[in-house]
Amino acid sequence: MAAKRRKIFSVQLPAGEGITVKLRRANKKDKESLVSLYAEIYGADYPLEIIKEPSVLNKCLTSKHFFWPVMVHKGTIVGSVIFEWDDRQGLAKVFGAVIRPDWQGHDLMRKAIIAGLDYLAETGVPIDVIYATTRTVSPAPEKLVRRIGFKTLGIFPNVRKVKDFETHGLNVYFRKGSLEKRLKNPRLVPEIVDLYQIAKEVCELQDEPVVAPIELPQPEPRDLVFHLYRKPSLIKKAFDAAYDAGRIKYSFFPFHEPTVLLQSAEGDSEVFINHNTYDNYGTIVGLRTDRQDTTGFLHQTCEAAAQLGIKYIELLVSAFDPVKQRQALDAHFLPCAYFPAMKPVEGGKRMDYIVFSRSYETLDFTDIRLSGDATRFLDVFMKCWYWHMLKDEPSYTDWDALASPDFGQ
Repeated sequence: MAAKRRKIFSVQLPAGEGITVKLRRANKKDKESLVSLYAEIYGADYPLEIIKEPSVLNKCLTSKHFFWPVMVHKGTIVGSVIFEWDDRQGLAKVFGAVIRPDWQGHDLMRKAIIAGLDYLAETGVPIDVIYATTRTVSPAPEKLVRRIGFKTLGIFPNVRKVKDFETHGLNVYFRKGSLEKRLKNPRLVPEIVDLYQIAKEVCELQDEPVVAPIELPQPEPRDLVFHLYRKPSLIKKAFDAAYDAGRIKYSFFPFHEPTVLLQSAEGDSEVFINHNTYDNYGTIVGLRTDRQDTTGFLHQTCEAAAQLGIKYIELLVSAFDPVKQRQALDAHFLPCAYFPAMKPVEGGKRMDYIVFSRSYETLDFTDIRLSGDATRFLDVFMKCWYWHMLKDEPSYTDWDALASPDFGQ
């Protein structure tokens, strides 16, 4: 049987004064031009493996789960943006948006993203939700995706390093009917409620959360010894075995595969981490442990991650699991984004998730340019930081005066 051919994609984008730019799908012949484009804009500092690693670049250009439109003028690639999706999760992401400075100011990136979204819809890709992360060194990226219909739903402090560590924003595009699939009335510990209330207003949600105060015993003061493994085949085998046995906790982190395995010396615990060694960004993809003290184990995991050189690490937690929310908070993770309808569950429904992060670098927001809802999410993040790091609940009146509407402008 002949292989199914991809639908041809070709769109003409107006670029002013009678000039048009062709938007087409990238192919293997574009590899050198793509690497040169990102190098031209970011120098040697661009951290994404899709550009750094030839094998990852090849995968993105050939995989059926990637769509890579490029803007071309007279045979030269002048802009690029990448779409990736997960059929099982009904979830996609848009990333790697870049355009040469001499082609900026013509609204080309917005038009390219809209054309990409239309293409995915026309080709029947089964997606309910699409997200993008935007740099905050300028307000332009967030404003661009908001004009398309993305909703601002959080911030990631110190998440990626280009020249310096940068804070990025979470922006989500909900296809028609996707929010109606949400499980209603999430169960949240008190520190998450303010985060939810912003998301509720932004997405026009109608349900109220169930506030679930949870208190857990203090973590055990115990040092764990971990063995480190980086062999991909070993890591995949261990992860698949634990996942199939139903023993993985915190097992949902789409678009990330484990690249590091930390195994306790006793063999009773394993942590699976995706580690980007270019900027030392990390995500906990899953963990298995027989220990009762999950909070202490999470904390020890973060200490081990720091020894690997990881500077920032993320964790996704269900908005319906207040015990895990409390475990993450007690392990010094802080909530920074609320993602409605992120994960599909039984009955055709979708579940909200909370993004927690822990940064090993000093938080510095002096160079960020936020506006609107992103500023509100930063305010909530800093209030939670104050509460947990200083072990003292701030006066909400004083905090509201400190975190003025102009904060971050």
